[in-house]
Order: sequence, then structure tokens, then C-alpha cells
Amino acid sequence: AEADLSPYVTKAVGHHPDVIFITSLGGIPSKIMIEARRQGFTGQFLGGNGFNTAAVSKAAGDAGKGAQSGSAWYSGNDFKANTEFLREYRAKFNADPDQFAAQAYTGVLILVDSAKRAKLDFKDQAGDRRRLRAAMEKTNIESPLGPFQFTKQHDVVTVPEKPLDVIVMPEFKRGQGIAYCDSPGPLEQNGKTFFAVEPTPKDWNAQRKESFFREYNNYMCRDLTVHEAMPGHYLQLAHANEFRGPTLVRAVFRSGTFIEGWAVYCEQMMAELGYGGPEVKMQQLKMRLRVICNAIIDQGIHAKNMSEKEAMDLMMKEGFQQEGEAVAKWKRAPA
Repeated sequence: AEADLSPYVTKAVGHHPDVIFITSLGGIPSKIMIEARRQGFTGQFLGGNGFNTAAVSKAAGDAGKGAQSGSAWYSGNDFKANTEFLREYRAKFNADPDQFAAQAYTGVLILVDSAKRAKLDFKDQAGDRRRLRAAMEKTNIESPLGPFQFTKQHDVVTVPEKPLDVIVMPEFKRGQGIAYCDSPGPLEQNGKTFFAVEPTPKDWNAQRKESFFREYNNYMCRDLTVHEAMPGHYLQLAHANEFRGPTLVRAVFRSGTFIEGWAVYCEQMMAELGYGGPEVKMQQLKMRLRVICNAIIDQGIHAKNMSEKEAMDLMMKEGFQQEGEAVAKWKRAPA
């Protein structure tokens, strides 16, 4: 069934904000704008990718007039790569492209450019993968989005040379969290780091999967990758393994609070540097809410006899978590 958004809009409008920021995709932004105007909101609507289609403006009608959004692409840019893209797209489809078409085209352009420079032979799959990745690291192209390259020019951190493998989470480790960073131990100097991601179980029904991917949407996964991999756990633990002190005590007895604190700090740092745009920033703030909820729940269960209902209400109503995520936390918390 379609979600009733009016209680959430009522809560937002009740704070008398000057601006309502909407990060949803699909038909939801227009419904929020219409409902907010119906409830008397006269301020500004701001949004991200979810606003960047004509369908949103059409559906919102007068309620959406003046709404503004950030965008990764602007059709009015007059540099050569963009004007050529516009001309070729219009010639082929007899329509104007939107932001998503420009982004998809740029993604394919990066792959094609890298594949040409890598000189793939399509016979040695593992070798092709290595050559393609090496070529992508040296990408420097003009695209409809502007000049593009994978770069370290922001000089945020010193990037370690330790190998990192992204893998499907082994079955025996599933059911506790959707991702983790498994780094070499302090006495293992040449081991690999594994960034493991858990797939959705095959026996989940469509409704449960939909709930899961609402929680772990594209932007939340970017924030999670910052936390678990780069520049979060992977980076910090790789540098920690290079530390050499007079004894092994500091290396062997790591500080769990520092490890998690660093990863949470990195989420904030990367969002403030603009990584992923306003959508990732909103997910980072939601993840910060999760950390706060976790602290309250952990103390509440062990010191104040917090009930399951009280914990679920806190996570879902104050932390905006999906039911599946909240249930998983409740199962872990009493342990």
C-alpha cells in the first residue's frame, strides 16, 4: 500500500521551518510539496536528484513553484563535451536529456575510454580486470558533467598501499550487520583487507527486500562505504598496522572506541567536503541519529529495563529507521 506521508509532513510543518529539504525519489517529492502547502507551509522547498525530472514539477503543480535543487549536470553549459552530447542525444531520441542520462553517458564514457587504454583482450578475465582498473585510475576526460578524473588532489588523507578486496560476505558471518571491514591483525604485516557486503537472503519476500533497500539506498551505501572502507576502517587500520613502538602492547590492544569514532568522524568529514552531494549528507545525519539511538538503547536495556516496544519506537519514530533495521538492532542489543 502507498505510504501516508501526512503525519511526517505535519511534524515538519509544526516546527515552522523556513525550508523543507526533500531527498526522496520518484513521485514522493511532489506529494510532500502538495501536502505541505495544504497544511499552510509557505516556505522554500529544496531537494537533490529527486527534483531533477519534469515529472516532479508537473505532478506538484502550483505547490512546487519555486522549488530548487542541486544537480550534477546543467544543459546550459556550453563547453564542447556537453554541447556534443546534447546534439547527439536529441538527434537520436528527439527529446532533451535529463541529469540521469548525462550521468549514465558519462559513466559509459569513462569505461569505454579506460577499456581502450587498457587494451583488453577478453581472454584473460582476471588480467583484464586489473588492467581496466589501472587504466581507470588514470582517467582524464572531458564529459558532459565537465572535466573528470579520479584524483587525490584534495589531499584529504595519505592513501595506503595495502591491498583491499571487496567481497560477498561469507554465509557464516551473515545476519549481524550488512557490511564489515576485516583487516589483517597487528602481527600480520602482509595480509589483505576485506570489505565484505552481505546480500539479501534468497528467502526474503519482495516486501522485506523493498524495506531493506529503502534503508540501505544508494546514498546510504556510499556513507557506509566511507565508514567501513575509505577513509574509515580500512585507512585507519592500515596505518595502525604500520605503527612501530618499543613494545607490541599498543598494536595488539587496539581501542575500539577510537576505531569506531574515527569511522563516524570520517562520515561527517566526507559529507562536509561534498562527497555524494546533499543526499549523502542527509544519510550521514541519519546514521548519526542511529549512533545516538544505539547509545540510548544500549544503556536503556541494560540499566533501565527498556522494553522492545520502547526501543522499536525510538528507532523507527525518532531515528527514521525501517522496521527490518530496527528489529535487527533489537536482536543484537541484549547480547
